[in-house]
Amino acid sequence: LILYIPPVVAKSRSKTVSTESATDALKDIFYLWSDEKFEDLYEYGLKTRRAYIDRDTFVSKMKGKSWGIKKAWAAIQNIKVVAVSSKLVTLSAEIGYRNKITLAEFTRVENFTLYPEGDRWKINLHKLLTLPRPEGKIVKRHKPSL
Repeated sequence: LILYIPPVVAKSRSKTVSTESATDALKDIFYLWSDEKFEDLYEYGLKTRRAYIDRDTFVSKMKGKSWGIKKAWAAIQNIKVVAVSSKLVTLSAEIGYRNKITLAEFTRVENFTLYPEGDRWKINLHKLLTLPRPEGKIVKRHKPSL
């Protein structure tokens, strides 16, 4: 009996970090939130964080938030790279929020750290669940549009 074991190829830890792909991932995250596609948004969560919150709980909490995101084109703007390393990218962006009840809107600069996991950039789901936070500089305040 001859048993063949294929060689294992180790992946390099010094991957080239693409800030463009991280920027695209952050846009995707906020477009999904804007469209209330929370099941798909859950897939952008870090595996370690998904261990603490299951998909149904995450979706329920996101649906129950009083603040949502403006429609896609106004959801996220002016994305800038703040920091880059082989293990993460931190981006800054203007996020457009909209209160689901009062329809009040405002735009605030927020920072987001994304981590490469598999073939996709991932985010800490807890960060999304806690947005918008009370701190932070409001860039623009808008009157409700009916």
